[in-house]
Amino acid sequence: MAEQEYEDYKFPDEPKAEQPEAEEEFEIIVEDDTPPEDRGQTPMPKKIVEELEQDELEEFTGKAKEKLSQLKKVWNDERRAKEAASKEAEEASRIAQQLLSENQKLKTKLSAGEQNLINKYKENIGYEFEKARLRTKRLTILAIRTA
Repeated sequence: MAEQEYEDYKFPDEPKAEQPEAEEEFEIIVEDDTPPEDRGQTPMPKKIVEELEQDELEEFTGKAKEKLSQLKKVWNDERRAKEAASKEAEEASRIAQQLLSENQKLKTKLSAGEQNLINKYKENIGYEFEKARLRTKRLTILAIRTA
């Protein structure tokens, strides 16, 4: 028996198959939130920064020592806050990339699953069609014999 090719028939009320959407690309924009008066300022040389960080303020006394100690604390607090913000930004970027990758994998799996389902339905319809054809053929033969 020769195998028959069946054309895909679309019912008028059947929704059109949606084409997979093009991959979405994300653009990360880094904004400079430095106050305008501070932009373009060159940082202090590393040698001076290291000396200031190591300074124990022993040569100062009274209010000057207290004030310098407070300024040093504020400076260190700002540095730690900047480091924490930088780590948060890196982690957010890593998570965004991970979610994008996972999203793409899930879209691929969904597309493959839909195609497998469609193929299975086509296969089942083919079997049902062949069974109906054989049943019709048998009934025709029985009708001819009884007539």
